[in-house]
Amino acid sequence: MTMFTAKDQDGRDIVVTRGNVAFLKAGNNQYTCGCCEEKLILKAGEINIPHFSHLASSKCRFASEGESERHLSGKKYFWSGLSCKIFKPM
Repeated sequence: MTMFTAKDQDGRDIVVTRGNVAFLKAGNNQYTCGCCEEKLILKAGEINIPHFSHLASSKCRFASEGESERHLSGKKYFWSGLSCKIFKPM
């Protein structure tokens, strides 16, 4: 599972997007997994969707297994569509 959220050193939930990635990279923050509390790395290059990643040695069951850009985009599209249906006012 690709992680778009993490905890900062103050315990606040952080969501990474293309819009705030420069801000997140500029800070000297440490990010951790909200599930296992292991250290996360902010990955935000020019090609792939910005996301947080566990270290390769992670034992977290929510750690990603290396998904392609197309797969990540599909997951993001799926969840955005699902959340619109779930939270859509009736």
